[in-house]
Amino acid sequence: MGRRTFVDLFLQHVVNKPDFFKLSEASLFFRHTFKNMHRIDLLGQYFHYHSHYPNNAMFLVNYTIPFNQIVGKRNDCGDIEGCIYDIWRDCPIPHATVHCDDAHSASDASGFFSFSGIPRGPHCLQTEILPKNLITPDNTNQMVEVMGGKKQRVIIPVVPACALEGEIVLYAYEDSLENWENQMDGNAEIVLVKRGGLSGVRIVIDRDNGSEIYTCLSGVNGQFSFPKLRPGTWHIEIMKSSLPMHCELSMNDLVFELSPGKTQKVIFNIKPKPIKMTRMQ
Repeated sequence: MGRRTFVDLFLQHVVNKPDFFKLSEASLFFRHTFKNMHRIDLLGQYFHYHSHYPNNAMFLVNYTIPFNQIVGKRNDCGDIEGCIYDIWRDCPIPHATVHCDDAHSASDASGFFSFSGIPRGPHCLQTEILPKNLITPDNTNQMVEVMGGKKQRVIIPVVPACALEGEIVLYAYEDSLENWENQMDGNAEIVLVKRGGLSGVRIVIDRDNGSEIYTCLSGVNGQFSFPKLRPGTWHIEIMKSSLPMHCELSMNDLVFELSPGKTQKVIFNIKPKPIKMTRMQ
């Protein structure tokens, strides 16, 4: 659209698995530089989560006026310049929103963002909106020490998010005379049949010994999902108190190593507790 005008339209639709995690995103970035070198930036973003998360919308307007004159540096303020970078795919990330105190900045096509006139001292950088199902490797915010009259340069790393999903499956004793006789005789050949998914079971996951903890309940088909997780060592456990009284787990307390972009699936089998039966003579 000419040397002075730049427009970037970004659309994407992400589906991890039907009925688990869907994300639709639309971003429009407009930049125009006037003949007097004034510049206006417009950024609109809309994130539609079909489940799990509330929708997000944002509109930013930035107008830059160059004074073209040298002024003295303020010793009580400094600047922050940085880049949001995907360290897994080795590329910069545009259309991401970075917050510093009450100020915010959107990364451009090169992943670059900046803050000017930030008071001297420690400040926290937060990346609240990241496109393309990305996430920071650590859940702690990045701290920056601003020096008076100087620029602090930072890199905010991001990686593709991973996910944990699975199913709670309920089994029951086969209702047959032979099966009941096997139970009374202590025979190991006891037949179990699948009854379907079990809803209302509480699942708890935590990363790296409790640095992050999430919980959810299994759905009507016994299915559950934890989308947009950080890579690392995740521990998953079924809360036994949420199981039916006469049921038990065949396995529990599992550990998975999730790499960026990976979706780990797991099935928990719920079976009836052994029944003590006595044959009448």
